[in-house]
Amino acid sequence: MRIFAAAVMMILGLSTTANAEWRYGVQIGYSPNYLAKLSGDGTVSGTPTDIDYDLEYKGAVEVGFNAWYAPQHSWGFISGISLGGERDLDKMTLNGVTYSATGSTSKFQTHFLYAGTLYRWESFYLPLGLAYGINKFTPAGTGDGEATNGVGVLFGLGWFFADNFVIEYIGRSTTTELKLSSGTDTIKTKGAIGSALLNLKYFF
Repeated sequence: MRIFAAAVMMILGLSTTANAEWRYGVQIGYSPNYLAKLSGDGTVSGTPTDIDYDLEYKGAVEVGFNAWYAPQHSWGFISGISLGGERDLDKMTLNGVTYSATGSTSKFQTHFLYAGTLYRWESFYLPLGLAYGINKFTPAGTGDGEATNGVGVLFGLGWFFADNFVIEYIGRSTTTELKLSSGTDTIKTKGAIGSALLNLKYFF
């Protein structure tokens, strides 16, 4: 990671200043929303079917680790991992019709790796980076389901309200392909996942 960071700093023309240093930290946050927008096709009861749906999942707690270089009044470098909790389905919009989830539902979980840059003023900063989503899908009932990992972006707004503490609100995205099967029924879709995160970070 440090080699990759050094390459990014060289490309962006960043330089180390006397009062700037690498900081390592931990985080805890709450992600209030999680939307998977997917489309594709499949075979249901022997009939070819086009599928277009939005899957909205409930909120979840996330924890993570960070390695940052964030000098004041300058560009910097950010990287880290955010480990997301498992989420239960809240509602689904299938081909324009919305259904509320009841009983045992499907579950989605995503861990985000990220690396990118930020611009920091005295205490406020804007982060921007690439994200890699590690996705896990658990279907409801006895069927099988698999979600692939994917790439996306990260952006938001943060505030160093103390030397060691940061509060941050960011959005993340990742692409994915979701494959479902139950008996002779099969569905294959692809699209993107979007999720927000309100985050408290502590840097050592």
